[in-house]
Amino acid sequence: MATKDYVKRGRAAKKTASRKAPPPPSGFPLKGAIVAACLFSAFAFGLYYLSSTPAPVASEPAAPSTPVTSTPKVTPTTPSKAVTLPPKPEEKWRYIEALENKEVQVEEKKAEAPTRPYLMQCGAYRSKTQADERKA
Repeated sequence: MATKDYVKRGRAAKKTASRKAPPPPSGFPLKGAIVAACLFSAFAFGLYYLSSTPAPVASEPAAPSTPVTSTPKVTPTTPSKAVTLPPKPEEKWRYIEALENKEVQVEEKKAEAPTRPYLMQCGAYRSKTQADERKA
């Protein structure tokens, strides 16, 4: 088999990109409309069902057919040793009482009177005459 000479062949022609036409837009989304209609109708039916169902009437519980009269037997018990609780321990944390009774001393700072009047810039003007025109 003879060897191929790739230099003499030259370059292959570039392939033209085949552009596919975009698919035509499908009109109305039928599946979505059917699903939305089903959901809406189910919701509407649920509301109708809830509004048309009467409220349940609370009936009195049925009385037992035979009255049961049983008295539990009471056995007299004498406390041999009364169970007494130990005295309540004294709290070792006293911060609650300290917070309730604490008074904080605050010194008020006296406001110093300004030595000159303050100026507030309310607008930016190119000349003094424009500012004077707007002055109230």
